[in-house]
Amino acid sequence: MSGMNPSWVPILCYHRVCPESDFGKFRSLCVTPQKFRAQMRLLKNLGYTALSLQNIAAYLKLQKNIPSKSVAVTFDDGYLDNYTHAFPVLKEFGITANIFLVTDLIGKTNVWDFPVGAIHESPLLTEDQIKEMRDAGVVFGSHTANHIDVTQSDPDNVKEELDRSRDRLEELTWRKDIAFCYPYGRLDSGIKRGVREAGYVCGLATDSGPLNQEADLFELRRVQVFPSTSLFGFWKKIQPWYPNWAEFQKRFKKS
Repeated sequence: MSGMNPSWVPILCYHRVCPESDFGKFRSLCVTPQKFRAQMRLLKNLGYTALSLQNIAAYLKLQKNIPSKSVAVTFDDGYLDNYTHAFPVLKEFGITANIFLVTDLIGKTNVWDFPVGAIHESPLLTEDQIKEMRDAGVVFGSHTANHIDVTQSDPDNVKEELDRSRDRLEELTWRKDIAFCYPYGRLDSGIKRGVREAGYVCGLATDSGPLNQEADLFELRRVQVFPSTSLFGFWKKIQPWYPNWAEFQKRFKKS
């Protein structure tokens, strides 16, 4: 396919890894442990190397080609099942993951989901679990302090959320190069500027962002993995031609 991106790295987007009986209202954000293991095994068998967002940001900032067969595995929110179901699989296959924490809610629950229809609480990672995962190579980033919609909040509150979350993560992770992930995938130019000025190394979007990843370190497009994603569908999502193909599909559906 013409126009493919030879240095493009698929940044996979997950939220929860749990049995289907625990999917709840937001089932599109979940995959079963069996599917997750099959996906990680495929990455391993195909010779992919999982990178941290810090690695990717460094490559892009220096305008260096990212090695072929690179991938990033990311999780939003920091659910407890990332520890109970995903972490053992990541260790089994030697895969680095990036988990974006809601730092004021560590050890608590997903209270941000209740105003939009959640019925059951889902527990989040505890500090001890985060430290254990950190020591095993999992990299943690910010999803704000309270999972706010940064595009709808007072600018002073947004700045305070960004700063407080970064400070907490520096304390927990012993590192200064923290990546950021926009809650709900919502952002604008002012928010991107604020994230950069707060000292984050990059910003992760969801479906938005240029196909050329070098074009904007603070709006890195990701590839969502759904409960309905087949193993063949997953294979397609990690191919260098996938972003162009997905963009074509999106435009075709709108026409």
